[in-house]
Amino acid sequence: MKNRNKKEHIELLSDLTALSGTASHEQSVSKYIKNFVNELDSNKILSYDNLGSTIVEINNNNKVKLMLSAHMDEIGLMVSEITDNGFIKFITIGGWLAQVMLAHEWIIHTKKGDILAVTGVKPPHLVPQDQRDKVFPLSNYFLDIGCSSKKEVLEVGVALGDFVTPNTKLKQLSNPNYIMSKALDDRAGMGVLLESLCDNLNTKNIDIAYVFSTQEEVGTRGAKTSSYLVNPTLGIAIDTGVADDYIGGNPYQQKLGEGVQIVLLDAGTIPHQGFRNFIIEIAKKYNIPYQEPYISAGGTDASKIHLNGGGVPCISLCVPVRYMHSHTSILHYEDYLNAIKLVNAIIENLSSEKYEEIMKD
Repeated sequence: MKNRNKKEHIELLSDLTALSGTASHEQSVSKYIKNFVNELDSNKILSYDNLGSTIVEINNNNKVKLMLSAHMDEIGLMVSEITDNGFIKFITIGGWLAQVMLAHEWIIHTKKGDILAVTGVKPPHLVPQDQRDKVFPLSNYFLDIGCSSKKEVLEVGVALGDFVTPNTKLKQLSNPNYIMSKALDDRAGMGVLLESLCDNLNTKNIDIAYVFSTQEEVGTRGAKTSSYLVNPTLGIAIDTGVADDYIGGNPYQQKLGEGVQIVLLDAGTIPHQGFRNFIIEIAKKYNIPYQEPYISAGGTDASKIHLNGGGVPCISLCVPVRYMHSHTSILHYEDYLNAIKLVNAIIENLSSEKYEEIMKD
């Protein structure tokens, strides 16, 4: 299964981002992983925690067990109210900026099937001049599905608690290395894990747990429950990180196409320094480009993994993404590919002896 090509990589990313699943509604994503894994001829163990996190283990009874975690959930909405005149109010699931949500298409996932919606917005003709530059509060937002009454909305199948996701499909842009989609956070991380799984089915030097966690966007909850079951000796969260190489950003910090991000720290984790030094050595050894961001707000699954048991040396590796937490995020294929290469190189170079060296730092 090694050396899958670019076409296969992008097809997998397209499949993953097309799946819909907000926190606690990751079932379609988990089912995809199960089907993907069952098609592999591998010595794997497939299991789940009680929050739905999906765990794929390659066990050889080694001293070192590496937990690689990427979350399945994407940011979205939940139906919270249906108005008498047929509009739908919602609450956000995960972090949204109000200004990126207006006039976008959404899919409401109901028991009767998917329903197309759009975020309603006043036209500029009806907004006073002195208010046009202001951000409307989220409490003013609503979804329009083309119904004229609450009765009609209920008849088509919309119910309180239905989850809602952006209606966006993956596209390659003018330079096809630039890939735009919803849910790259963290289906890109999931793609890295699945590609690495294909490449490491016969790994003998360490045990590996590929974990696809639930409810990261609302508090890294699945990482906590799954790490308890896995009980790893080392942990890596594979996620997406901020690229700010755009007008108004900081072009001297994190850029698309400049390499995988080896995170210095985020709001939930300061990485184990011995483990971080080892990973940087590996990146240099294999000429894998990397960047070293810090994230002042937000965190990854590493924030829970590193607190498991007596503590787990842990770090976050991220694929940089522009316009994160929107309908249309953008990543660079080479960064995605280099993340796969780095994870594979880490696995190849880990051993019981190397683990002892890491723990001495």
